[in-house]
Amino acid sequence: MPYERPPLSKQFLSGEFETDRMIMRSQDYYDEQNIKVRLNTTVSLVDREKRAVELQNKERLPYDWLVFATGGRVRRLT
Repeated sequence: MPYERPPLSKQFLSGEFETDRMIMRSQDYYDEQNIKVRLNTTVSLVDREKRAVELQNKERLPYDWLVFATGGRVRRLT
């Protein structure tokens, strides 16, 4: 689930924070707000006129609001 990034690199790695303190919202929050979080999903097309996105697997999803959350890659520390 989405998490707070600054605590990850500071408090979590130093042992000050537990994992659950970094999560931005609980799963219950997303369920109550009817928000579907799709992790590890690739969008292949954004159709702004029809207000829909097409996923790599050809599934089309309509939207009212669209947020681009591109993710990132793990940076290995030495």
